[in-house]
Amino acid sequence: MAISWLSALKVVPWDKVIEHAPGVLDKARSLIDKHRGASATGSASSAVQETEALPSLEELTTRSTALQKQLHEQTAVQQSMAQTMAELAEQQAGLIAMVKRLQSQLRWLALGLAVSLSGCVVLFMLR
Repeated sequence: MAISWLSALKVVPWDKVIEHAPGVLDKARSLIDKHRGASATGSASSAVQETEALPSLEELTTRSTALQKQLHEQTAVQQSMAQTMAELAEQQAGLIAMVKRLQSQLRWLALGLAVSLSGCVVLFMLR
């Protein structure tokens, strides 16, 4: 089973994955923003239904403070995740460059091996 995973990973064009990663990230952010907008409109309709029992100013202030704190925490988490994603993208780009370098070295080694073997065969034939 490990061989099938390795062969599947070799087939993936990692350079194209890295190239399109920022676009995917932007699309994901826009999707999240759309979802937030849809949930905000849903909560607005429920707020209209709750107008019968208006909360006091003190309760509204408490809720507002709690929501601001939650918003700041979520913003910090989102910034941390964005930084982590950027670091991962850089690491993947480095890995891709290293894999390409190793592939090049492997080709040169294979060529050297082929030349060495052909030389040995020629020497064996001359004896």
